[in-house]
Parts: sequence; structure tokens; C-alpha cells
Amino acid sequence: MRRKRHLSDRLPDSPRLRLDFGTEVLPIEKILTHSEREYGPLASIHQAYGLLFEELDEFWDEVRLKRRKHSAAHIREELLQLAAQAIKTARYAGTFVGRERDNAGHLKD
Repeated sequence: MRRKRHLSDRLPDSPRLRLDFGTEVLPIEKILTHSEREYGPLASIHQAYGLLFEELDEFWDEVRLKRRKHSAAHIREELLQLAAQAIKTARYAGTFVGRERDNAGHLKD
């Protein structure tokens, strides 16, 4: 009986994925620095969601292209921008927290 192929068959042997400093960490840091300088902090969780959605939608535009039209550079750039936006959102998560809620979901005074 023939074994089904899985995505895991194509992953590196190491169970731990490591970030490459030069091609992944530095570009994300550069995107974050530019974002902070150009646009400042996130104003709300809604703004953060909108920006994350925009980056995800730009990646989706690449995904929908026919395979022969895919650009590895564009896909990589969109994913790095999405990662940077996710990190920025995580950094500001504490500023989006409102008042505590009780077990019924009502705001506490």
C-alpha cells in the first residue's frame, strides 16, 4: 500500500525552525522601525486588525495568481510585512486592554 505524502515530508529534518538573522530578523526589524517612524503607535485594536488584514490580503493576492506567475520575492516580502505587523500589534496589545469583565461578560466598575 502506498503511503500518502504529507507536507511534513518536505520540511527540514530538524523539528525546530530557526529564524535566519540576515534574511528574516533584520528585514522585519527594518519594517518595524520604518512603521514606527512613519506612522507611530497603533491607535486601537481595530486599526491593528485592519493593518493585519491588509497585509494578509496582499499575501492572498499573490496566492491567487497562477503558479507560473508567483513571485517568491513578492510572497516573501508580504509575509515579512505581515510578521512585522503582527509583532507591532503584540507590542501594543497592553494598550488595547479595557476594563475587566465579570464572568457574565459585563464591564466591572
